[in-house]
Amino acid sequence: VSTRGALALATAARIEAALRGGSHVLPDDVKRVAPWVLRHRLILSPDAILDGINAQDEVDRLLNQVPVPR
Repeated sequence: VSTRGALALATAARIEAALRGGSHVLPDDVKRVAPWVLRHRLILSPDAILDGINAQDEVDRLLNQVPVPR
């Protein structure tokens, strides 16, 4: 993800935290908004597309691999 993508993710996570009434961003806030922010920022290779992989599935796969810090 580009720098602008990372900034968009941070902004969306802050908004998510505010909507839940939190005073700070939690890792779960980031994971909740990440699919919405990241899926259209991925450029899949032609091979991935031919294999039936889509951006949403790839973002979900990556998010499931990264443990949430506690």
